[in-house]
Amino acid sequence: VLLAVMIVVSAMAIMSVTFNAATYNGVELEDNKIYFDTNGTGWTIGDSDLVSFYIYSLERGELVSWGGKKLRGEKVEGTDSLWVYEPGNSKKLGDNFDPEDKYFVIFYVSGAGFETYALLFDKTCLGHVAKCDGSTCENPVDSSKESQLAFWQGGIDPKVCGPRLAITSTGNVVGSCVEAGKTAYSVFTTFLTDTGAQSLTNARQYTVDTGVKTEQKMIDDIGADLELTADDVQAAFTETSVETTWSFDNSTLPKAAAPTEAPTEAPTAAPTEAPTEAPTEAPTAAPTEAPTEAPTEAPTEAPTQAPTEAPTQAPPIEGPRGDADGNNLLEITDVTCIERYLVKLINESDINLSNADADLDGVVDIIDATLIQRVLADICNWDKVPTNN
Repeated sequence: VLLAVMIVVSAMAIMSVTFNAATYNGVELEDNKIYFDTNGTGWTIGDSDLVSFYIYSLERGELVSWGGKKLRGEKVEGTDSLWVYEPGNSKKLGDNFDPEDKYFVIFYVSGAGFETYALLFDKTCLGHVAKCDGSTCENPVDSSKESQLAFWQGGIDPKVCGPRLAITSTGNVVGSCVEAGKTAYSVFTTFLTDTGAQSLTNARQYTVDTGVKTEQKMIDDIGADLELTADDVQAAFTETSVETTWSFDNSTLPKAAAPTEAPTEAPTAAPTEAPTEAPTEAPTAAPTEAPTEAPTEAPTEAPTQAPTEAPTQAPPIEGPRGDADGNNLLEITDVTCIERYLVKLINESDINLSNADADLDGVVDIIDATLIQRVLADICNWDKVPTNN
């Protein structure tokens, strides 16, 4: 009887391992390694060639110099195109690799001129395979070169861990994944102020001066690929003080609602919500002596006071958290509202500062805009805890 029980338990354990282990084309994947399938790249790899995994940290930069032996991967036994690399191996990156950090990886073959474009990865990508789908992109620094685009397999969202979002030296947008701590807006402002290859100055030389595009179309195309509005682009030029022939009025990008609409909506919401949510701050005489007159008097007597008191007294949040524009909806326009406020295109009367302080640290800054974007994309919750996405 004991022997029979042991056999059954052993069989169940084997089945558990078999069903729980992730596999790729019949190969069992290990969750502390990353994989790259060269099938689909079109690369010709000789018997003596090795695929390397160039990994650099978003926070700490390069871990091992390009071409270093510690970057070399190993071909998975029994396969023709699958390569594997263990970042935490003491003979590889060892202590330089922190699984809690975020990295970019470029797959390449030394001496052959083959390489992929930078692919973002974090610990959620361990145990997964990256593979090219045959598409290429302009090399951001050298427009005369093209790089293969690689994507993580297994349902990983390319906007979360995918090819790095960047503006190339000729003013084209490549990639899909914004680096941690950055937004599409900040990528654009960096492009405007950069003095290197990936700069507006360089893009003008190779695109505008050669007649490929007008500056109006180049900026509009960049804005469209970054999902920016005309207001965002105008704010970026104002913030960076960069001169341009681009025109807001002639832009094909979507434009935000006129600022004059915000004050008409805000006063009507404030008088009705304030008495119930913040009775200690409201005038004590109005509710008791003239309850029927309060709604009609509040908009005329105190609309200008509410915006000035709200930032300093931090009243309870009215509407959804992150609802910066005060329309009782959490959407991308709230991010735009915060960005416009930070660059002084709108003032305190045009933004709900209590809601705009999404991370509840008492300050409205670009971190709040980033948090709202991540919540909208279901990357994390309000406490910055990552979701399954």
